[in-house]
Amino acid sequence: MGDRKVPNRMLETYNLYAEIIEPYCDKYLNEEYKAICLHVVTKLCRKRTCPLVSGNPVEWAAGIIYAMGQNNFIFDPSRPIHMTADEIVEPLGVSRIAAISKAAEIKKILQITPTNAEYVLESDIYGNAGIWFVKINGYRGDARLLPVEVQVECKRKGMIPYVPALR
Repeated sequence: MGDRKVPNRMLETYNLYAEIIEPYCDKYLNEEYKAICLHVVTKLCRKRTCPLVSGNPVEWAAGIIYAMGQNNFIFDPSRPIHMTADEIVEPLGVSRIAAISKAAEIKKILQITPTNAEYVLESDIYGNAGIWFVKINGYRGDARLLPVEVQVECKRKGMIPYVPALR
């Protein structure tokens, strides 16, 4: 999930959140969720004004987990890992409203959407059609169906997360 470079001044904050998120994900989610949640912590710690330094750390951690769950359709019972909002927050001992509020703030700060591959579980990226739609010469199309040379160029321009034909 990218690098975890956290500014030295924020290492203590990062470690505090990792101590909450890692055991939670180990018990209730999986390695992919742990990686993506820690990626969010890293991104927030790199902000000039990091929201994680004020307020209740457990509520913020719940917000991170909730935001990544929501962004990855954790509420859908057809998903391999699915939970209700109450099931997400209950082990952390925070209210659903607190987690939802923090999740909304996090999603706004980091511009998290289901079509932004940075915040999608790695195993779901290829199957997420919204990530792969590109606009070339005025036409929108699925980059997964384009010739490999065009895929390479799309990746070079940051339009897609990787070259599907080479994976």
